[in-house]
Amino acid sequence: MGVTTSLKKTIVVFFHGRHWLPLRATNEAHLKCWGRYSKHRVVYINVGFGVPWNLLRHLPIDVAIFDTIFLSMHWSPEYFLKHAEPCLPLKDVRCIKIAVPQDEFINIDYVVEFLNTIGVTHILTCSDRNDWPVIYQNLDRNKVCLHTVLTGYVDETQLKRWNHLPPSRRETDIGYRAWDNPYWLGQHGRRKVEIGRAVGSAARSRGFRVDVTYPPTVSFLQGAKWLRFLAGCRAVLGVEGGASVLDKDGSIKQRVEGYLAEHPNASFEETRDQCFPDEDHAINLACLSPRHFEACITRTCQILLEGSYNGVFQPWRHYIPLKNDYSNLDEVFKALADDSLVDRITEQAYEDIISSGKWSYRKFVKDVEETIIDPTERVPSFLSLSGWVVYALLRLRGRMLWTYAHFEASRSGKSFLPIVRQWYCVPRRVLSRVKRMMVA
Repeated sequence: MGVTTSLKKTIVVFFHGRHWLPLRATNEAHLKCWGRYSKHRVVYINVGFGVPWNLLRHLPIDVAIFDTIFLSMHWSPEYFLKHAEPCLPLKDVRCIKIAVPQDEFINIDYVVEFLNTIGVTHILTCSDRNDWPVIYQNLDRNKVCLHTVLTGYVDETQLKRWNHLPPSRRETDIGYRAWDNPYWLGQHGRRKVEIGRAVGSAARSRGFRVDVTYPPTVSFLQGAKWLRFLAGCRAVLGVEGGASVLDKDGSIKQRVEGYLAEHPNASFEETRDQCFPDEDHAINLACLSPRHFEACITRTCQILLEGSYNGVFQPWRHYIPLKNDYSNLDEVFKALADDSLVDRITEQAYEDIISSGKWSYRKFVKDVEETIIDPTERVPSFLSLSGWVVYALLRLRGRMLWTYAHFEASRSGKSFLPIVRQWYCVPRRVLSRVKRMMVA
């Protein structure tokens, strides 16, 4: 164990935010948690605009973090390799290097190769310890520490935005939205679709007010719209996120898509038998998602398929449990009709999960600092005057590019550059020089 120091360190967070903006609220909260809650200095580098090594080389870096929305580029291996390459000089920088991957069931070999190259020291993974030898088979485990974390945490900025009607006074009894999880995620991935069909039809036949949609008629709700939807529901259905198939190089996905192109009406079971008969349940990548926390925030009772939910949620204390074969639907509907039981479950979930602060982003950042960042033998580098100038320029670069990326995404980017040129009446010659420094 190294020594703990109270001096501030310099954290550089690498992310990609350009072509998929605006971010989902959960992704933005995950990205911004370091700047919001860290006690150290934080700089964000948007690799969608390159990596300004001409500035970074003059900044003492104590910690480098590769955020989820950087590593999620691995859904497209070519895109990931292109935008990860400018980060490779980090391999020569001696510092703590933290990776926060998600969706580790697909193309993970590309991520592992990159992390090995840059010399990653810690991985905050969503997978369980039992799956590490399979998922991270090609990782140099002698040099890397793995830590299991959640896919997301409670976004404290959402807590004061909602006035909640009691569940008994809400217009909808059961609500749910699910996207059409592809077959190559395995049986676990298909549960998100199956629960909507099974519970939705059964609830309607019993006279419950239901707003449950699933493929092909599903309509997606994001951000405030999703929270308003939850706040209008007495209960919401839920399943652990993840997959039961490990497609390390994307080959299973390609086989499935090719088979469905020729057999568009093939069932999941038929497709699995033809494309990956022995590879379903190769991993058990099942974990709770931010959706479960959002239901707690809006005091919406959850009806969840049986699962571990990372040990955070307990059946009959925080949610109504539903068996995987749906054999206890009568018990579930009886519980849902009990106002006092629903009120008790929702209030208990809010108290244990939300009010306690145990599962907030603030607590997540604090835990990472206390277990990884602070206990180090390396003394934080003192920032000289030039270091402070570089730090300020990088912060300014981050804010400007974040704004520009949103203008660009909304197709209003053409009006942004003239505004920047006139910003505080900065002469064009000075602006041109700064631009060369800030854009890689």
